[in-house]
Amino acid sequence: MKQGIARTDVAKDNFSSIVKAVMWGRNVYDSIAKFLQFQLTVNIVAVIVAFFSACLVSDPPLKAVQILRVNFIMDTLASLALATEMPTADLLTRKPFGRSTTPLILLTMMKIIVGQGIYQLSVTFTFLFVGELKLNLGSHLE
Repeated sequence: MKQGIARTDVAKDNFSSIVKAVMWGRNVYDSIAKFLQFQLTVNIVAVIVAFFSACLVSDPPLKAVQILRVNFIMDTLASLALATEMPTADLLTRKPFGRSTTPLILLTMMKIIVGQGIYQLSVTFTFLFVGELKLNLGSHLE
């Protein structure tokens, strides 16, 4: 007579399901944090560049509709890249985050956002204000 699944097998299956759920949950949390870091960096830089170029340059490099198009493309590609990231066993070795004790934007993330934003702004403003001279484009762009 066939008995079915033994109790220890059921317990092993349930435990492995819990481990997988924890691993996927931490992976989703990390993906959201990475996406948020990317979005904050890019959008802060885009707003600063749009504001200062509208104030200081007669013809801003990107119009409002162009910024929306670029933002749409970046959002789509970034979300696809983060959504396809598979969880690893390393996620299980870290301590769990508290529900109310740990903010989503950590101090390290804020430092990365500020540092990367400064770098992107310096490169963008360099191309905007001295790009014609350094790249020998001349004044035929006006």
